[in-house]
Amino acid sequence: MIADPIWPEGPAELVLWAQLISVWIIATYAIAPNSLPERGRIEGAGRRIAKLGVAGAVAGGLGWLLPPAGTDALTRVLLLATLVVFVLGTALMRQRLTGVRGGDGFLAELEIGANAGLLAVSALVVGFGGTGWTDTDTIVRSGKVTAIVCVIAAVVAVFRCGTYVVRGVLNKTGAIPPREPEGAGGSGPLPSTTELSRGRSIGNLERLLMIVAIGVGRYEVLGFLVAAKGLIRSREFENRAFAEYFILGTLASTTVALVVGIALRVSVRYFWGLEG
Repeated sequence: MIADPIWPEGPAELVLWAQLISVWIIATYAIAPNSLPERGRIEGAGRRIAKLGVAGAVAGGLGWLLPPAGTDALTRVLLLATLVVFVLGTALMRQRLTGVRGGDGFLAELEIGANAGLLAVSALVVGFGGTGWTDTDTIVRSGKVTAIVCVIAAVVAVFRCGTYVVRGVLNKTGAIPPREPEGAGGSGPLPSTTELSRGRSIGNLERLLMIVAIGVGRYEVLGFLVAAKGLIRSREFENRAFAEYFILGTLASTTVALVVGIALRVSVRYFWGLEG
């Protein structure tokens, strides 16, 4: 391997790094099985294993193929292994946590740690590896294609990864109110499973709107969304358990949207401008 700088530098290495990160996000959050099924629907073991296999194959295959011609075999193997290990390892750890009583309280730490670890390890491999980049770039390695892939990855991240982080924070603090049994009519102070599922969907759409607002530089929209959401649910704030659930969930969700949105804004402006 060629002793390059320890971190990716220059457009070529940054394009490759961004594409690898996007592959990780799409494989682990869009293809791998969902560990928090809606309304208690649990996928069969065979279907989960199949999804894990597809996620690992997609991540590993692209980890091998994305580096340009001339990249040494060791670098390709390391990138393949990094993506496969992180995708499968994170998915299996997530399933184990959600299968143990109280384990899903560590979901936020798992997701943050896995993403930080993937960013660091992939950067080290790209920085040290002999990527063999040439002047004859293909459309796959163009800045505009990379910017579009980053947008897709960001949308995937705020939906599934955002849900895991928010659920982990709520479970860690014990802020999720007890559920009212289905069919109880919804007249009591406790939210039903259906209402919690709807709340998750609202949070997903909220984070999506937030990253769009951040992407176009309209940060004031974030305050409007949070205020509007609070106004609609204001009557329920008399229930202390619900108020804590709402505040913690909103803060965690907004934090995820801010991190992803700012990263997306910086990435798209940089990569789209490479060929401007």
